[in-house]
Amino acid sequence: MSNPALKQELIEKLDQLSEQELTEVQRKIDLIRSERHKRRYDPAKDAMLKGLFEGPPDLAERSEEILWEEFGIKKDDRTDE
Repeated sequence: MSNPALKQELIEKLDQLSEQELTEVQRKIDLIRSERHKRRYDPAKDAMLKGLFEGPPDLAERSEEILWEEFGIKKDDRTDE
């Protein structure tokens, strides 16, 4: 939503601030924007997190087998067993 009159009023007020006050305003703007982002974030919709928990539950049990498969070694070819 755009309100040109409000933006112009804010610009005029910013012009009257000292450098220190401008720095403080900038920090507050950054805080407002980061809080807005946090409110929109929904971990249930985060594809990265969702993928971690939707995989097979036996990942820890299969980790050795998966690693052997990744290196192209068949289970029968292992010499350590």
